[in-house]
Amino acid sequence: GIGDKRDIGVQFWQPLGPGSKWYVAPSLQYGASSGDIFSSGRRLARNSYNVSSASIVLGRELGNWGDLQAGVRRQSAGTRAVVPEQDFTTKTFDTTQFVRYRVDTLDSLGFPSRGVLLDASLERSPSGADGASLARSSIIGMAAVHTDNWAGHLYGEWAHAQSGAAPLSLGGFLRLSGTPADSIQGRTIVFTRLVLARRVADLSLPLTLGGTLRAGFSLETGGGF
Repeated sequence: GIGDKRDIGVQFWQPLGPGSKWYVAPSLQYGASSGDIFSSGRRLARNSYNVSSASIVLGRELGNWGDLQAGVRRQSAGTRAVVPEQDFTTKTFDTTQFVRYRVDTLDSLGFPSRGVLLDASLERSPSGADGASLARSSIIGMAAVHTDNWAGHLYGEWAHAQSGAAPLSLGGFLRLSGTPADSIQGRTIVFTRLVLARRVADLSLPLTLGGTLRAGFSLETGGGF
């Protein structure tokens, strides 16, 4: 394959009536990825993963307050070691119940200065008592701040896996800067950061990069447990 992550999926979105804020959304998804396994910041191995899933969602649009969903997902996951290489693949099957809530009013993806983001997904697997659960929950929050010359954001996240590794990892720029990307893993991840930058020049930069030239700093703390 090409790249470390490949995904394909299809979803059917159907309101429950004309003008209804309630909807159902069945979907099919397939993804393949590869990633390194770390211990105490040292790379030990590299695994390849593939996940197939089918889900059904009942959701409600909340206008300016975002979107709320509840659903059930049936999924299968395969894991194979590629460094050092192994010929066999470990398979896991699971049924997961989940609740999701998302609201996003940020004005920019690259460097937001106004708005908030909250993306929460809480999952449980009634069949996961044998340690093979694929249920993984996460909560991500961001609040952007600004003055005439300063802008930045306060960000926090929590992630937890019912078994195995949490769906989020730490390491790399703005995720404990100075450590290798994705080198901090664990069943539970907790992280927060404060980013502030001052405008130093007005340039015609894309909005995804903040729209202007800034110089600033970040304070970051977190870990895997």
